Amino acid sequence: MSTVKRINDVDVNQYKNPFSTSQLIIGLFIGTYFLTVELIDFSLTMYVLREKKPELYQEYIMFKSQASIWKWWQLCTMIVLPLSMIDALRDLIHMFTKKASIRRNVIDILKAIQFFGIVYTMFVCVMPLESHLAEKPSKHLARDLNFYHSFAFGFNILGWLLTLLRYYDWKNDKQIPSEKKTQ
Repeated sequence: MSTVKRINDVDVNQYKNPFSTSQLIIGLFIGTYFLTVELIDFSLTMYVLREKKPELYQEYIMFKSQASIWKWWQLCTMIVLPLSMIDALRDLIHMFTKKASIRRNVIDILKAIQFFGIVYTMFVCVMPLESHLAEKPSKHLARDLNFYHSFAFGFNILGWLLTLLRYYDWKNDKQIPSEKKTQ
């Protein structure tokens, strides 16, 4: 009898918010987009290294900076970055203020590492190298760029998989009250 009362008196706001189907779809869509763009960049750096044509990557950088539709599309997709940062930080803070399974907390930590890792790789490592390669193409810069694109590609795959894991974990978590799952 007391068990039933305890279950009925559970405050569903004590738990981390569930990972909804719409979040899964949006996360997979955005993840697929960034994964595809990174796959193109990574493939091109591998081709440039194999064929020893760093000038080709220089032309690609010029194309990206001068193609009017692509330039504005990239700018619009950057809106996702501050929203993702807020989401990652909120999930980390909720580790200390809300209830969740250990798996969910580990997934949230990995998601934050993935997000901040890719942002660091792209803004601190890749973009400066692309600027240098746009000025003066060299095999050394292309090799370094390929190295960092391999990390960015791995981070993108990890982010895509973590989106699936977050949804799977939430659907199968027995600790979360059913009232919270239906909210």
